[in-house]
Amino acid sequence: MTDKLVRAADSIVEKRSRVEQTHVSGASVPEAALRHGVNANLLSARRRLYLVTEP
Repeated sequence: MTDKLVRAADSIVEKRSRVEQTHVSGASVPEAALRHGVNANLLSARRRLYLVTEP
């Protein structure tokens, strides 16, 4: 058995909140990703999805 850190799945509300924080003037995707402990590429991908799915 290996000792592997497992991250709990984030709720949709948490994901959306992180994405919305990157849309604030002067916000940086890499800084937001570091602050929340997620990969910047993942946060960027979620931003793209958010822009496509928002009415």
